[in-house]
Amino acid sequence: GVVGLEQTKRDTGFLGSFGWGNISTSLGFLGGEELSTIKEIRGAVNSKSIPLLSTPQSILFVDLQLAPGESRSYEYTFRLPKGLPPSHKGKTIKISYSLVIGTQRAGGAKEQQVRSVEIPFRVLGSVNSHGEILGHDLMSPYILLRDAAEVKSL
Repeated sequence: GVVGLEQTKRDTGFLGSFGWGNISTSLGFLGGEELSTIKEIRGAVNSKSIPLLSTPQSILFVDLQLAPGESRSYEYTFRLPKGLPPSHKGKTIKISYSLVIGTQRAGGAKEQQVRSVEIPFRVLGSVNSHGEILGHDLMSPYILLRDAAEVKSL
């Protein structure tokens, strides 16, 4: 998915006319209407969000069938790139991160086919081994084309 930066709308002043859209439109499970991360980035541009991190989907399981009362657990691990800006919510800018988990069920047209839940999380500022703050150029997003996540069934 796409993790991005959102500038909040100001009601007055010079920047008041440059209100930014909601970051949630650039995040989402890649279901029927979302075809690729390129499409997500284009959606982020249309919503006036600036993407900071774009990753491909990670598949936890395929063709899982559960009996009533049965459950399965999975461990998902993904190392964020060093130097990402920390989460921030200010008057003119908002930087937020979310994990989006989606499911798709097989079945008839009457059933809900795709469902997703967005779980926000905080990213703290990072420093190198010399204690220097790692910076990030907001105009150079991290675009990961290969799924680097690790998934384990527990």
